[in-house]
Amino acid sequence: MTAMPAISLLARNNRTGVLWNATDHAVQLARLGRLDEPPLVVDLFHELPVGDDEAVEEWLRRAFPERGPGYLAAFAGFHPPERVLLRETVNSRRLAEPSYLPTFLAEQAKLYREGDVIQVQLSEEPIYLRLREVTRNYLTLALNEAEMPLKF
Repeated sequence: MTAMPAISLLARNNRTGVLWNATDHAVQLARLGRLDEPPLVVDLFHELPVGDDEAVEEWLRRAFPERGPGYLAAFAGFHPPERVLLRETVNSRRLAEPSYLPTFLAEQAKLYREGDVIQVQLSEEPIYLRLREVTRNYLTLALNEAEMPLKF
């Protein structure tokens, strides 16, 4: 049995790599072409059941036969179980409109803008907070005349 390449999130200057995406339904693996030469190419993709470590090891051995027991550059992603993805159709004829795509994305992602009102539950009673200001570093919520800045 040959040694499986170890996965490293730090060895990104290697010639090839793997894109590893884990959901609660599947593990998706993609072999990436040369990482140092644009464009980045995905030349092999496979989806495996969650928890099948032997299948993942076998895929890595088959996808990277030239690799020894050294590190393999890896890029990982995961999706929390409570995340819900939506598929929407973008009207390509409207993409030339300056506000179409930002508004469309904000509506689909439920993004809030300054001035929007957000309903939250407090002890089974709804309260309404107004989003006063949004910057790269903080946002300010208001309840009547009281304001609360939140840093992030």
